[in-house]
Amino acid sequence: IELQVQEQPATVRSAVYSHLEAFVPCNKEALQKRLKKLSLNIQDDRLRTPLLKLKLAVCSVMPEQIARYNMDCMAK
Repeated sequence: IELQVQEQPATVRSAVYSHLEAFVPCNKEALQKRLKKLSLNIQDDRLRTPLLKLKLAVCSVMPEQIARYNMDCMAK
């Protein structure tokens, strides 16, 4: 819901949340906060695997880069 509502103008978003308020046990503001937090958690989950792959790739090439840097520093 949050992802689809984000694409809408503010007046439509407000109307949607006001409508949903009647069906959930919390007010409009709490609903907005919960949906926003859920949306961010979903985005974090999607990024977790690519970030882990990137971290592993950096860790695998870093020792070579540090050694090359140290050799360049010694040469100068």
